[in-house]
Order: sequence, then C-alpha cells, then structure tokens
Amino acid sequence: MSKPSPTAKFHLNKSPVLGRLGSLIRIIAALITLILLGIWGLDLWYRMTSSSKPLSEHLHNQWADIHHLIWISQKGGAVVVDSDGTIKDLDGNLIPAKEVDNACLNRASASAPPPEAWRSLGAGTLLKQPSGSGVTSLVITPNGNTLISAGKQVVIWDLTTRTRIRTLSGQTEFVYAMALSPDGQTIATGDKNGTIALWNFNTGQLQRTLSHGDTVYQLTFGFDGNILFSGGIDKTIKRWNLKTGSTNSLSTRFSVQHMAITPNQRMVAVGSDQANAVQILFIATGDMVGMPIHGKSVSAIAFNSTGRILASASGLRGGIRLWDMQDRPYIYQPIKTLQGHQGQPFAITFSPDDRTLFATADGFSGRNYAVTVWNACTGELVHRFGDQVRGLSIAISNDGKTLVTGGRKGDIQMWRLP
Repeated sequence: MSKPSPTAKFHLNKSPVLGRLGSLIRIIAALITLILLGIWGLDLWYRMTSSSKPLSEHLHNQWADIHHLIWISQKGGAVVVDSDGTIKDLDGNLIPAKEVDNACLNRASASAPPPEAWRSLGAGTLLKQPSGSGVTSLVITPNGNTLISAGKQVVIWDLTTRTRIRTLSGQTEFVYAMALSPDGQTIATGDKNGTIALWNFNTGQLQRTLSHGDTVYQLTFGFDGNILFSGGIDKTIKRWNLKTGSTNSLSTRFSVQHMAITPNQRMVAVGSDQANAVQILFIATGDMVGMPIHGKSVSAIAFNSTGRILASASGLRGGIRLWDMQDRPYIYQPIKTLQGHQGQPFAITFSPDDRTLFATADGFSGRNYAVTVWNACTGELVHRFGDQVRGLSIAISNDGKTLVTGGRKGDIQMWRLP
C-alpha cells in the first residue's frame, strides 16, 4: 500500500450551515460596530457644538461618561421613577430615598409657621381685574413697597396704596420675561420677537435694547447687576455683559421655558414643557452637570436661597419634587415629593428662609385652583388659599410677608403672610 506524499493536502468538507452562521455573526458584529461608532460620533459632535473646549477634553470627558455608565450598569444603577416619586430598580424593587433635611439644611432651627397661622388668608387683595391677557412675570422691589408686572403691558404698582404708578410706554410686543437689577434701577424685559429692553425704573424711559434672536422666556440679573442672562425658545442661554457689551451663549437640549440660576451663579437649571427632565449646566463651561428626571413635562423650577435645593414642578399628578444639588450622582433621585397640588403648577417659589414652598396653578373644569403652601422641611401640605387663582407667575417679598400672584386672565392678587 502506498503512503501519502508528505506534501499532500487534505480537504475537509465544511458544513454549509456553520458557514452561513459564521457569515451572519460577522455581519451582525459589523452592524453593531457601525451603530456604536455612529452613536459615539453623534455624541462627540454634540459635545463639540455645545462647548468650545479642545477636542482632547471632549474625548476625555466622553470616555469618563462611558466609564461611569459601565460602573452604573455593574452596580445596578438603572432606575425607574414612578409618577408618585418612588424609585425602583429594573426588577421592581423599591429603592428608599435618602433622608435629608432638604430645604432646611444648614439653616437656623426656627420652624416654619404652623398650619393654623395660614387659615386667616382668604381671597387676597385684587390689584388688577381680569383683562383677558395673562401676567407672565412679577417682581417685588427689595424694599417690598413696589411691584412690577409684565405681560401685554409692563406696569409698576405701589403696594402700600395698591395703585398704579406708571406703565412703561413704548413696549409694543407681548412680554414673556422680566427682571429687576439688584440695585433696583433697571428693568429688563424680553418679548416674543426676541428683543430685550432695558428701562430706567424711576423714569420709565427706555435705555437700550439687545437682541436674543428669538422669543425670550426667561431673564435673570447677576448679583452685581452687570450681567444679564436670557433664555429663549431657540435652546440657548445668553450671558450679556452690560458693562462691556460682550455676550456668550450656552446651548441647551430643549427650549428654555423655565430657568433658575444658583445664587453663586455657578449652575443654571433649565426646564421645558417639551421634556420630562431638568437639565443642569455649569455656566462657566456649558458642560452638563446632570439631568434630574421628573417623570412628567416640567412646568416650573426654582432654587432655594442657598442653591442647595432645586424644586421642579409638573402638571396633573406629577407633583413638585425637591432635589439635593450638593450630592450630584449620575442619576438623581428626589429627596422629597410634595403631594396634594391641584392642577398644573406654573409658578413656584421658596420663602426667603427656605422653610415654605408656594405654588400657583392653572387648572381644568372650573375648579378652585388656589395658592398651595407646603412646609418645605417636612413635605407637609399646610394650606390652600385664594379664590380661583389660575396663576402664571408668583413673587414673594424679601421679608417673606407679601405674596403676589399673576393670573392667566390678567388679574393680580396680593396677600400679607403670617
């Protein structure tokens, strides 16, 4: 019998099924790789268009975020936020919220006014009758004696005599945003055409105008009065230096319908009816700090006086949630959900001592949607007062003794608080 030649080659018959399976696996792997590369590229493009930092920093931050996501997934960090504010993991197990003294952190030990102190509050004093045109913004001057209201007109009111002092002449477009400089000398207004007007508070004269570029929903002065922040429907926040005339912009993920800035001006929070979360950005760099998921579209936001606590509000059963800004994990969890509100909260504010939270709302079916009061330390629903307050705006004086609401139908009501 002859032996095979040393150079002879053996041909094994491959299974056609295994061959096709191998090809399919390679195709799927290639598709997954392309998809991941596409997601990575889009994310990098977004980072580069929303911040002027060099490419190396964007790549570093992107890798840090990916590493954090991997850590979160390994730790079981994915959570589900129910409409009542409870937090559950993906298996449906309840994750207990941390116990925090929330709005009363690092404050004096004096307690908020007890429920019985609020029971004398009724319908309030009507400064302006319903006119069919909503009051979108309210500001009380630092001395507590004067109110500025904005909407179809910008009006200055004497709260002592409850009379109108003047109406700013020359304001022709509907005003969605308004702010008063810290020294009380300049009123800034933002209208539907994107024009920002600066007015002399004492004379009512127009000083100059700026252009945001699109409808302005929010305005806030910096603490020295030289900086003005404007937020618009164009998904940008602009920082205006009124002294030098320079400006720079921050990009946001959705329209800036609601905006709140921490007292130290390090962070800005943005809310929108288009999103169920609040986007928080560092003002200096435009980088995103985090995105607390409210669970419903956000209709109002507010920081307390220290900037430690953020309150976000949503309609129907969404409630009002309190978030601790000092502890900034990748996934925020509400430290308190305030229940018992009726209707859609369109304006919320903390009392100056941070111990009380007020909300006014629009509603449905002719219900009596009053001003709602909570103890912000315990989350207890304290009281409701007011008659058919369907408010778009709310303001409280620096001494915490005067509260004013602006209604959807143009009415303005005032209360003296306990």
